[in-house]
Amino acid sequence: MTSFQFSKTSGLAWRYAGYIFASLIFIEVMILIPSAVFRYQQLREDLIHEAGHLVELAVDHSNVDSSGIERLISDLLGLNGIVGLAIMPSQHDPVISIGDRVQSDFDFSAFDHHGNILDQDGFIEFGITGTTLPEGMKIVVRLDSTPVFGQLLDYIGMVLFLVVIVAAFLTFASLHITQRLFLLPLAELRSGLLDSIAMQEVVFSNEMLSRPDELGSISRQCRILLKRLFDAKGHLAATNKLLSGELAKRNEGLEKLNDDLTRELASRHVVERDLKKARDRAEKASQAKTEFLSAMSHELRTPLNAIIGFAQILENSRKEPLSERQEKCVRQIRIGGEHLLGLIAGLLDLSKIEAGQIDLEMEPIWPSEVFKEVLELMRSVAQEKEIILEGKRRTDKRILADRDHLKQVMVNLIGNAIKYNRQGGRVEFGCLEEPTGTVCLFVSDTGYGIEEHEIQTIFEPFSRLPNHRETIEGTGIGLTIVRKLVTEMGGEIRCESLVGQGTTFWMDFPVYDLLPKLGKPVYNGHSFKEEHHIEANSGLVLYIEDNPANIALVEMALAEIPDVALVSAPDAEMGIELAKSIKPDLILMDINLPGENGFLAKARLWADEETRAIPVVAISASAMEDDIQLGHDAGFKSYLTKPLDVVRLTDLIRHELQ
Repeated sequence: MTSFQFSKTSGLAWRYAGYIFASLIFIEVMILIPSAVFRYQQLREDLIHEAGHLVELAVDHSNVDSSGIERLISDLLGLNGIVGLAIMPSQHDPVISIGDRVQSDFDFSAFDHHGNILDQDGFIEFGITGTTLPEGMKIVVRLDSTPVFGQLLDYIGMVLFLVVIVAAFLTFASLHITQRLFLLPLAELRSGLLDSIAMQEVVFSNEMLSRPDELGSISRQCRILLKRLFDAKGHLAATNKLLSGELAKRNEGLEKLNDDLTRELASRHVVERDLKKARDRAEKASQAKTEFLSAMSHELRTPLNAIIGFAQILENSRKEPLSERQEKCVRQIRIGGEHLLGLIAGLLDLSKIEAGQIDLEMEPIWPSEVFKEVLELMRSVAQEKEIILEGKRRTDKRILADRDHLKQVMVNLIGNAIKYNRQGGRVEFGCLEEPTGTVCLFVSDTGYGIEEHEIQTIFEPFSRLPNHRETIEGTGIGLTIVRKLVTEMGGEIRCESLVGQGTTFWMDFPVYDLLPKLGKPVYNGHSFKEEHHIEANSGLVLYIEDNPANIALVEMALAEIPDVALVSAPDAEMGIELAKSIKPDLILMDINLPGENGFLAKARLWADEETRAIPVVAISASAMEDDIQLGHDAGFKSYLTKPLDVVRLTDLIRHELQ
């Protein structure tokens, strides 16, 4: 019975015994090493002491003459391991030497009886004195230390034998105790668990259950656990049977539902097909609307170019100044033209946004940098109405937005705040950081305010406030574009207003990051207008244009610049020939020319060595962003859109002719 139970745990038992035996051997060897060293030193000292004592006795009882000393030395050889003797003065060659030769340069400076001992290749040398030797004479003894090593090895062997015997005894004793107290009960517990699982009932011996130690407690807990487990298994089987029946019913219901869904999907496919057709029709209609608006923009900008341009020339003419009445009339013409132009631009922007054709160049932006540009643009507008325009707060956090469209939003909101304000009122704008991790941009005015029920409609297209519909000009689509642009850039806009006190628009943008400023962003505009006066140089300008009204407009604009001559050509072919012959300093090129268009003409000018270096400026009524980008890609120096901004045109010509 014991051997059978032992075999069940023999692997664990022998591993345990091996660990104990190795540990005991290691500990006893660690104790043996210093013991062997100490034993070696003791045997060595005993050998030296006995040999030295023998030589001292012999020397003290001998004659001092050389023959007596020589006989003395000869008699001592072979005794107590002595293999060599020499009598010598301090630090000189030996007077008499018998047996193995001793070291001739033996140092007696630190001599102290048996001191200054040398170990060399299994031999020991040391010096001694004798009372019968002349003063200053010393005897050097050479001993063979082999017997010491032999005795040491005998000692080590005996100790190792005892170590192994003791370790083996302790190992088997601990193995027996462990086997009896732990391993065999554990094997019996394991066997009871396996039998219980196999038989599906609790099977434990009474001997195990009645043990008073921890194993008995474990056995009793295992019995309780197994009983609960078997009971739970029975409940689980009953529940499983019940669930199987329920599952069968559910499967039947699911099959019916699947049939219904199949029929529903078939009908949805029909609906989706109809929706796709409707979407395609809507996309075609949207495309047609965009093309129509683009074409109408081009057709409307051409006459507006003459209206606004000639009005600007009449207003700014120094040679023939207008009367006060004429100046008011011309100003109304210009304002009406600019209003119509703004309406056209707004419709195009709204159409592009609704069609999802807006191109956003999202980048980290410091709002304060955009505010500086907006302040420069809107300061003169505010001064005309004696409105105080002021930036109030700033933040060092950046937002992610499209710079140009964010500026467009701010210009629109500040323009409305000025337009709908009181005479001498105040407009404040700025930004502040919210605890929610957003940067809030705001534009606030001290105007008449908006009724609460009207706030809900101000962002709708063509919605205008009833109180100002007749007195203040506006298209009614500015705020619609603002909301759509802010939403496209990932922000939110809201409005707060108190009647009689003013209105505030808030725009929330997420904080981009907390990176330190490495430098302020640089804004590259397209205007050449300078804040200080620039003297114009003489020069020749070639204008390739087929519309006489546009030629007359540019001719009158250049009349304000001294020493600048204008030559025109009605088509690209004649314009290229003139460019080769007169070598103008600047070419103004209309894009929509009869026959060869402006892009082809620009390519021909660039391909010819005679005209390649002449700067060419594009002028066109096509004002879509794609058209402007196409012009820059074609190599035009600049791209001006109709209606022409006469001030910008003259500034550009002055800049190019410098």
